Amino acid sequence: MTVTHKGGDYRAAGQAGCNTWTSPIVLRTREIYFVDIATTKKVCGKPAMDTQEAFISALRKADRWGLDRNGLAIAGDAASLVLKPGVAQFKPERSSKPAKGRVH
Repeated sequence: MTVTHKGGDYRAAGQAGCNTWTSPIVLRTREIYFVDIATTKKVCGKPAMDTQEAFISALRKADRWGLDRNGLAIAGDAASLVLKPGVAQFKPERSSKPAKGRVH
């Protein structure tokens, strides 16, 4: 999950299993609310879709957050999520055509 702050507004986004998601968020000292969560519309196998629905449902019902030694905890009455920091991996695109060079 990434959280961005621009012009006083917060947004969160990330991977939900099968699809990506994005949402404006209300963020206070210990409170968090995900508002109008939007996802892409890919259809995947049942396990991935079930995982995605559980994750999005947990975000919709979340109302508090905190940091601890395990990561970012987001919780509500229905579920708790603990998000751990990861390492982003960059994979450059490879051209299918060889680069053309000039012959002098």
